[in-house]
Amino acid sequence: ELRGRIAAGHYSFAGERRFVRPVGSIVWCSMHMTLVRDEWAEPAYSVMQLQDITERKQMQDDLAHQALHDMLTGLPNGTLLTDRLTHALARTRRLGSRLGVIFFDIDHFKMVNDSFGHGVGDVLLSQVAARVSATVRVSDTVARVGGDEFVIVCEASAQQTEKSAERVLAALSRPYRIG
Repeated sequence: ELRGRIAAGHYSFAGERRFVRPVGSIVWCSMHMTLVRDEWAEPAYSVMQLQDITERKQMQDDLAHQALHDMLTGLPNGTLLTDRLTHALARTRRLGSRLGVIFFDIDHFKMVNDSFGHGVGDVLLSQVAARVSATVRVSDTVARVGGDEFVIVCEASAQQTEKSAERVLAALSRPYRIG
């Protein structure tokens, strides 16, 4: 791309590029290059400036992740759930397949928070999220959409979705150990 722009007569180029170091780590660079021509308008030399922007890219990725995921559980939030549900519905229409949605909340969760404190409630929510995520298929979406409310989107038949719900219920019914 760079050579083509210079050959086309452009005198400068700016962009970002990802490089892989020999040890396998990634470094992002901001590149600025200017072609310097001599008095006969022939290319004489070029000046290039590279700046490591890896930290900025990581912060952008982190912000994007935070915007789409629940801070406590790491699960997709309502925004990402809506996007995934929209795509799943489009796929099911296109392929003629089925889609199941499971909605559940934790009974008497307010009592847990009131009796034991929000810290214990947070640990319980994290454990619930981990159990549900470990129980469903990798292709299913598990999202936390409210305080103690969760949604699972399964691209599956009603029977398969019902079996998934039974597995989730069995996993959630086991005792919890907190503290």
